[in-house]
Amino acid sequence: MNYFPKGKQKNEHSTPDTYERDAPFDVAREWGESRFAQFYLEQTNQESNIYFEQHQRERAQQSPQWQRNAAREPRASAFSFLWRFVSAGAFGGVLLAAVFGAAWWWNEGARIPPAFTAARGAYENILSAQQSFFAFDLEQAMFLLHDARERAAQHTQGGRALIASVQGAVLSLVQGGSGYASPDAATLEQDALGAAEKFAQGMDPLFQVSASSFFRIKTAYNGVPAGELIGDALVKIREASAGFRTTQNILSEMKDTDTFSEQARAYSDVLVPQLSLTTAYAERIAAYLKLAVWALGAERPRKFLLVAQDSIIARPTGGVIRSVGVVTTQGGAITSIAFDDVYGIDGQLQANVIPPEPIQKVATAWALHDANWFLDFPLSAKKIAYFYGKSGGGDVDGVIAINEYAVKNILAVTGPVKGDDGVLVNSENNRRFASKDVLQALSEVVPTLSGTSAGALVRALQNGLHTKDILVWSAERDYQEMIVQEGWSGKVLHEAGADYLAVVSSDIGNDVKEVKEDVWKETSIDASGGIINTVAVQFISQGGGESSERYIRIYVPLGSELLEASGITTATIHPQIDYHKERFTADDDLAMTERAMRADVSGARVFEESGKTVFGGWVKTGEKNTTVIVRYRLPFLFEKESSLIPKTFLFQKQPGVSAAATFSFVVSEGMRVTDSEGNDLSTLSFKGENDIIIQAIIK
Repeated sequence: MNYFPKGKQKNEHSTPDTYERDAPFDVAREWGESRFAQFYLEQTNQESNIYFEQHQRERAQQSPQWQRNAAREPRASAFSFLWRFVSAGAFGGVLLAAVFGAAWWWNEGARIPPAFTAARGAYENILSAQQSFFAFDLEQAMFLLHDARERAAQHTQGGRALIASVQGAVLSLVQGGSGYASPDAATLEQDALGAAEKFAQGMDPLFQVSASSFFRIKTAYNGVPAGELIGDALVKIREASAGFRTTQNILSEMKDTDTFSEQARAYSDVLVPQLSLTTAYAERIAAYLKLAVWALGAERPRKFLLVAQDSIIARPTGGVIRSVGVVTTQGGAITSIAFDDVYGIDGQLQANVIPPEPIQKVATAWALHDANWFLDFPLSAKKIAYFYGKSGGGDVDGVIAINEYAVKNILAVTGPVKGDDGVLVNSENNRRFASKDVLQALSEVVPTLSGTSAGALVRALQNGLHTKDILVWSAERDYQEMIVQEGWSGKVLHEAGADYLAVVSSDIGNDVKEVKEDVWKETSIDASGGIINTVAVQFISQGGGESSERYIRIYVPLGSELLEASGITTATIHPQIDYHKERFTADDDLAMTERAMRADVSGARVFEESGKTVFGGWVKTGEKNTTVIVRYRLPFLFEKESSLIPKTFLFQKQPGVSAAATFSFVVSEGMRVTDSEGNDLSTLSFKGENDIIIQAIIK
């Protein structure tokens, strides 16, 4: 999450501003004037033909909102989050065509040829489609996008006459209308318009992706597997991306020539950044599709673990692990999903591993249900995969972790499901969100979703990834890098020279105690540039009753010096068995951390983990509110000569934990803390639903 002025946190997706045109774009009116229906019927399969024939027959009897009231529910995609990126990418390509037409008009005395009219219409369609994609009105978006494709096709199929006209437009700007036949101009035209058309073509298979097309389980599978459809789309969109980049490169080279006119230079100064953005969007959607093809086993069978975490009992990545699902994919679809209780898997464990020291209070060995001990989810996921493999499960291609908040949001879409005991479980009245029977029931309901329900499911999954209620890890480096780039990995954040804070607590034992957290952080900068942070964490008991113990870890920049701490107690752990005598194996990552651990006089323990300095210790919660305070010096100074360069302050939330956060800055007299627009940042408050990134200027 990025910081927005005046301490407000922007969680919702922003919608592009409405494009100003001479007259409103009327989709219903354009339907009657467009060849879209005929074009689509000629290009798509028989099932789609039947749908659009029905669509046409019923339009006359429907309201102006026909596109949202068709008799048959449209084929909605469970991969619909891609539309957001596709719309922006296609928009840029068609806009390019429109600008070429505008250049022709500019230099030919306001004569608007048919090619420009088609380009402008395509631009308007794409812009309108963007709004539909954001609203998950896929039916209207499909109509608009295919009509834009038709217009782009008209533009590219004009042959020599079209090429000559565009050449003339470019050369009028570049060479004063000499009429010289430039190969660069021809290539530029073909790449620009061809890329826009290919992008629209690449969308065709994606509109056929439905929730059921992801599955080949029982009767859920119907039609072409999602992986095949997505693979077809990937080919076209990769070609479109290459076309956008080629166009951008050619235009940049032409701009640097001596014959480039002043007007043309001003025009290209606007166009080249737009092309750069277009290319980035196209490459991003291609990355999404590549990831989907891999996950759906299009190349070879894949196996993933889906671990369900109970957030009532806090753990670093979202809660204690209750259930584990094995998801297999092959041939572009999910072939099976089977859930088991985590303790059933732990019962098959063929390895004896020394557990983290705090867990030794309640367990003699480390196992799958406690494997998510590290805040860094890639590291925890590797431990999960390891314990699963040592329990007879074999290797896996990846791990997906969900917590109760993610399951609750999915249940809000699917409606109640029945557990093995016959009790209905819904999003409001039951906390059994991590039980295997509930998850198995959900896996059978999801493939049946369609239309608006499928769109709502996609939004729920998007939100889960955004709030870290869903975390993803891939065993393959290339795909893991994609996951990290999208912010889905739960990886510990790192940025050179940035301040950092993460507060992580773990319930040790099985006492169910719902606790909320409030985090305050004060950053004080003295006249010499020294930076001292004071962090206070208040644990607010929601149920009262007997006290329980939590192990807290406060992650700060590597090399930070603890000055004082309060509210943290030490505890000497006496293992229940002799690990050396029983020949237990030491985990390398744990051993590295615990060997360097030292006890501070304040009661806190100081060690290093995941590239951070960590202050750890025990906190009693439940009877009353408890506050932990740590004060520490950062390992770097504030440099006055770089005062106009924004400083980065990172707060990484613990998944599954409700933690409001307040940040304040105390600086020397005459200094101010602002954002890039000069707004005061002396005090900021956040709900703590997402990671927080603050860019502050201190001057």
